[in-house]
Amino acid sequence: MKTLILVIVSLSILLLRCACASSVPTSCCLKTQRTRVNLDLLQRYHTQMGVCLVKAVQFTTIKGKILCSDPSDPWAQRAISYLDGKNRDKKVQTSIPSTQKPQQGSLTQSMTSGRERSLTA
Repeated sequence: MKTLILVIVSLSILLLRCACASSVPTSCCLKTQRTRVNLDLLQRYHTQMGVCLVKAVQFTTIKGKILCSDPSDPWAQRAISYLDGKNRDKKVQTSIPSTQKPQQGSLTQSMTSGRERSLTA
């Protein structure tokens, strides 16, 4: 009986740790900074919520540095809009098919050679 209780408690603890681990961020900003960088140097952002005590936006630069900003700060809002637009542009570019037109000379040649073949066949 004691072994069964021990197994059940151990499994419960293991399940709770697995469920919590998936939602816990790898790091939290403990305070926000007023550090500003050129928007072109930003790669992505993440709004921290839930487990983290400080309300902040984590910006990652192209060199991997993390900047913690107040989400209500005008610079942070511009940076978020910039990154959202940058990501939206990437999605649009990859989903639009190429609109290159074939060269007229090659199309005309293939059409005339097709006619000649059908006439001689």
